[in-house]
Amino acid sequence: TRMCGIGLLPDEVLAAIFEMVVNLAEPTRGMWGDHPVRCNWRAAVRLSHIDHRFRSIMLASPQLWTNMASSRKMAAACIPRTNGLPLNVFMFIFDHGYRDDRTFQPILPEVLSVTERWRCLHLTIYTMHGCNRRCEFPDLIEPFNRLDAPLLERLSIEYEDLLIGGDPQWDWSRWNTPNLRHLKTKSYFPINFPGLSSVTSLDLTMHIYDDKIQRTVKEISQMANLRDLTVEFLEAEKSPFFIPKTEFPQIRQLKIKTTLHARSEDKKLVNGHAIFYSLFFPNLVHLQLDLEGAEHNNMN
Repeated sequence: TRMCGIGLLPDEVLAAIFEMVVNLAEPTRGMWGDHPVRCNWRAAVRLSHIDHRFRSIMLASPQLWTNMASSRKMAAACIPRTNGLPLNVFMFIFDHGYRDDRTFQPILPEVLSVTERWRCLHLTIYTMHGCNRRCEFPDLIEPFNRLDAPLLERLSIEYEDLLIGGDPQWDWSRWNTPNLRHLKTKSYFPINFPGLSSVTSLDLTMHIYDDKIQRTVKEISQMANLRDLTVEFLEAEKSPFFIPKTEFPQIRQLKIKTTLHARSEDKKLVNGHAIFYSLFFPNLVHLQLDLEGAEHNNMN
């Protein structure tokens, strides 16, 4: 470090540089599917192994160890270094299509013991047939089903159905997240989740032909504290399910993202946005439309 001059920088400058390096670390692909895995901890570990001074600076920066993902050993080593700071947890879960039959990442036992410190939780859920990889901690399924995370502010749920028609058998009714403010979901929406009542910002991505869209719209209309809504419909060229007239008087800001396809033979836009004909926002202050055009390929 001396040869390139880094060793001449003051500790506080190095700490700022290290924080940028850790926060900008690229996700990697791991054993839990094709989705990238957040491994900021790898960058933190590598920096701490360069020399004694770097290690001292890293260990004196608890905010650099607060991202919990992928490795149980990592979590066990990093949690004591966080000095009680709020945690960001990233977890993959395989749901096998039956209630209480799922596979968790091995990180669960470590982070489940400190749920009172969770600030952000990102869940990637796969629904798939049973496989040889089974939950090594069946006694933790029930505690996870009645999660108590009083400081949780952000929840992200990304769902991928590998069964074609499967649906995760989740009971959200026992989750305690009174401080939840931001919810982001993709291809799934948590029904009967008490935390919805405190959410002020919702980012929703779902297929326009999802057979659960009526139920989802109804749940959103009952989120009394919701102010900012971002909606993105996938495959908007397909016909949506019928939705009865629904009002959202609580929403002040609405952002709509979708792709409109032009048919190659006549270039007419497909009415994928017809779903909004029955949705009303009487107190809307700000509306943003992000429309992306694409060629519609007709194979017939």
